[in-house]
Amino acid sequence: KMCLIWEYALECSLLLLNFARNVLGWKGANSTEFDADTKYPVVIFMPEISTTEMGGNMRLGSRCTILKPDTLCYKLYDKQKKIFERHRHRYEVNNQLIEDFQQRGLFFSGQDELGVRMECIELKDHKFFVGTQFHPEFKSRPVRPSPPFIGLIRASCGLPVVDEDSPMSPEPSPIKRAKLRASESSEMPKMTFG
Repeated sequence: KMCLIWEYALECSLLLLNFARNVLGWKGANSTEFDADTKYPVVIFMPEISTTEMGGNMRLGSRCTILKPDTLCYKLYDKQKKIFERHRHRYEVNNQLIEDFQQRGLFFSGQDELGVRMECIELKDHKFFVGTQFHPEFKSRPVRPSPPFIGLIRASCGLPVVDEDSPMSPEPSPIKRAKLRASESSEMPKMTFG
């Protein structure tokens, strides 16, 4: 049984730990960041990064994520196959355990360009069970929240997670943005001074 706190979720590593403990039954499943000797290392230190040197060795900056078609993440990002989001981490999903998660219904809907790093996770038949390895908050703005946040808010309000017809749907495509700008500029009232 899933914890109530994960009814709506975004943080990838914690979602995986919760799923491993409560669905897969892996008691003590953990991240090696918190327990280096865990029997089930769900989240591990990135292999190419030094465990002894700190500073300048994180996975940082904007990175490409390839989204699988017909997934919630794909729909949240206005059906874009390739997105760029910012990263800041040293730990990632343990690829040796991916099959165990997938057999129980958790799937990885976004990966890096090489298909090596798991960037997005989802659980089918759930109102909003989405996790991201990247940080959607880094690109969010007060009037332009990141697509995962829009989906989270819509789901928590009981609305459809993706509203295909709304001009405010998450992260409109460049064509949709251009049309919106054109319609907004023609409807703007003229301002007079003096």
